[in-house]
Amino acid sequence: MSLISLDFESPYASGARKEHYLHRYSLTNLTYEEYILDPRFKLFGCAIKIDDGGTVYYREPELTRVLNFIFQPGNDHTMIAHNAMFDAAILSWHYNLHAKAYWCTRQMCNALWPQRKANLKHLAVHCYPDDPTIRKGEELANFKNLYELDAGQEIVMEKYCINDVDVMWECLKVMWPVMPDTELELLDLTLQCFVHPAFHLDKPKLLDFLEEYNAETARIIAASGVSRAVLASPKQFVAWVKENLDLDIPIIIAPTDANPDHTKPALGKDEIAFINFRQEHAEYEAIWQARLRVASTIARSRAERMLRHSALNGDRLAMPLNYYAAHTGRWGGTNKLNPQNFQRGSVHRKALLAPPGYQVIVADQSNIEGRMNAWFNKETKLLDVFKAGGCIYNDFASTVFGYPVDRKKKAQDDDGNFLDADGNITDYDHAHEPMWTEGFLGKTCQLGLGFGVGPPKLRNTLWINSKGVVDFSLEQCKQIVYEDWRGTYTNIVNGWAEADHAIYKMHTLDNGSQFVWNCLVVEPGRMRLPNGMYLNYPELKCEVDEYDRPQYSYWNGKHRTNIYGGKLIENVVQAIARLVIAQNILDTNRWLLSNQDRYGQEARVVLTVHDEILALALTEHAQEVLDHIIEMMAVLPDWCDDGTLVLAAEGGYDTCYSK
Repeated sequence: MSLISLDFESPYASGARKEHYLHRYSLTNLTYEEYILDPRFKLFGCAIKIDDGGTVYYREPELTRVLNFIFQPGNDHTMIAHNAMFDAAILSWHYNLHAKAYWCTRQMCNALWPQRKANLKHLAVHCYPDDPTIRKGEELANFKNLYELDAGQEIVMEKYCINDVDVMWECLKVMWPVMPDTELELLDLTLQCFVHPAFHLDKPKLLDFLEEYNAETARIIAASGVSRAVLASPKQFVAWVKENLDLDIPIIIAPTDANPDHTKPALGKDEIAFINFRQEHAEYEAIWQARLRVASTIARSRAERMLRHSALNGDRLAMPLNYYAAHTGRWGGTNKLNPQNFQRGSVHRKALLAPPGYQVIVADQSNIEGRMNAWFNKETKLLDVFKAGGCIYNDFASTVFGYPVDRKKKAQDDDGNFLDADGNITDYDHAHEPMWTEGFLGKTCQLGLGFGVGPPKLRNTLWINSKGVVDFSLEQCKQIVYEDWRGTYTNIVNGWAEADHAIYKMHTLDNGSQFVWNCLVVEPGRMRLPNGMYLNYPELKCEVDEYDRPQYSYWNGKHRTNIYGGKLIENVVQAIARLVIAQNILDTNRWLLSNQDRYGQEARVVLTVHDEILALALTEHAQEVLDHIIEMMAVLPDWCDDGTLVLAAEGGYDTCYSK
């Protein structure tokens, strides 16, 4: 096995006029598929380093010969690039060549130092602050809008590209020793989901959706009596409402990094001021609906992009995710297509098809953050419910309302037929849920109150997320927060105080000192997780408020942000829950890859969506695979296997991502 570090160089546009051949041809304007699979795509060359050997720059046609020699079928090499999604996609989609594994130094930087800039220029300075010889060059700016290079430019490009690979390799030598092997494996798996697409696309389903969506949009706009252009422009719409309806759209504070006092019209569907405004002027609901429809085009643009990507990439759809997108380790979207945000049951999910003969198997960790919060804070009242196989949402709702709650109960008649809200016989999926409100409150509280959410925010969350259906007064929310929730789960409340102490320790510990807190090791400005990764709080400082209380803040990469007990517990719970999910993903993928002779050559993990694992397996073995994955997801990591916690997963399978 060898480490193959490389960097492809290709043309790009910057400010090119419309008549220029490269107009808008850049990764700023295009996705990876649109850029790499565009007819204009070409390579100036590629610098390649094998292990710690010398770096060599190749041009075509020699580049094709060298790449085919290195990445022969069945090779066991690891390909490394600073933006591996781009370079590995070129290797796969342009050359039809594959490495066994892929690493990305930019994403490694995001994992190790989430609040730092991860571009190669800044990474080099961070890794080698006192060595000015290890620095990224600036010559690339001289190549914008060029499609052909002369001899002198070829020499400059070669030197620039070789230096990039050498700098990247030097940075890798700093990061590699402190990256756990399991994290490198997760990084590779994430890149494989993109570089080697697994999903086919149900194009007719998306085309039908777009036709219906566009027709419905036209009807909504026509019903409003307002032009699309006015509806699409916040400034024009506010003026139109004032001129034609004599109404003032509410103005709200919308601080930015540059202007903390920035304001804007309240036009968002989830903004309390706009929700109240719509209710006060419900006679113009057709206008408000039209504004929201025109302003939010994500459902349409997402479907269009999925179709475009699939058409470019051999009818398969790559799954782009950023490994370690959040400082707690969670994955995030990229490449202008975030599959983690595809709504449950949406056409976008259902359009993701398994290859012929396979099933999409979905397994979901049940309430993993709630379980980890209860375990970390030793909240036996919750742990006992989990052990008994109960539902903590129902359990808390029952406390609030004073009677047993079953949030998933369906309305039925005496003969067992399911009924809709009007009492008509229907099927299970469309049956009325008479305890929906109670269950909604129980779930909302259990998901938020464990991290210090107060009555005002709870009231707003209930109102917004239920679209105005659940409307509790502030006094009722105070009762729910202070007496029902905090009065019941006292160990979690005490955990916030322990977290405040941990923040104090992070701020006051001397270098080299540490403090053990449950499964964490607290160090100056950071906390070591059980797998060796860290929760980082750089530039942590303390200021005193007017009541002489300490207020802590840290640099989050963009601005200073406050950190306090409840918020730290939320960070910790998200991070350790992610460790559980990550181990589930690795266990599942290793098992499937080692059993491809039985479960199919396409059998592997193909996506993760929050607490879900998506995998492929042959149809005839789908139930067997699902059962085994769920068994593996119930196994506790060693660091939390103290007999108090149980894990549970559920799932299903289909020819598409139907959940």
